[in-house]
Amino acid sequence: MDIETPLQETLLQDLPADIMIYQMTFLKPKDVVNLCQTNKKIRNICVNPVYMNQWRNMIENTYGSLQEYQQYIRDHPDVVYNYGLYTQFLSLLPIDSQLDIYERINDIDSYIQVIDKIPFNLDVSSKIQDAIQRNKVLDLSNMDLDNGYGIRTVTLPPDRRSRKIGPRGLPLISSDMKRYFAVIKSLKIPNQEYYLHEYWNMNRK
Repeated sequence: MDIETPLQETLLQDLPADIMIYQMTFLKPKDVVNLCQTNKKIRNICVNPVYMNQWRNMIENTYGSLQEYQQYIRDHPDVVYNYGLYTQFLSLLPIDSQLDIYERINDIDSYIQVIDKIPFNLDVSSKIQDAIQRNKVLDLSNMDLDNGYGIRTVTLPPDRRSRKIGPRGLPLISSDMKRYFAVIKSLKIPNQEYYLHEYWNMNRK
């Protein structure tokens, strides 16, 4: 659900509380915070203890299987279940869990911010030039983010069932978005945003 127009925000605020809270899981965290702080009707559902069980159900459905969440609840027995816990807990999750959630809710900006936290400093420029000269591409799908091992030089086209994709213009493909984004961010190229957004859109098809 998108809340970029007042009409859509009005539709959200008219939903029953449990459905509204469920719909929050499809919004970007910054949009959830904005709604809960600026819309009086929605804010009541965001912070009123009457709706704590609905927030608890949604939060546990989102984070319940994660050890980090389970430990947090054990360490904070008096935790208040509301929009604040839902949005703030995201930043406490492991990087892979954050990326999975941001990909699900189609939040590329937050996804990129998390990618920036990955300490990936490998320079693959020479590998890219070599692939171009050999008319091949680099497959990043199994690359080790710590040392760059696992990059394969392959011939196109890959098997479609492999989901190994990559925008035209660079000889890079991957079935793993995190690895593709990490490499693109490391290249510091002028049209970096194009490759990130194009891969993101290709991956969602």
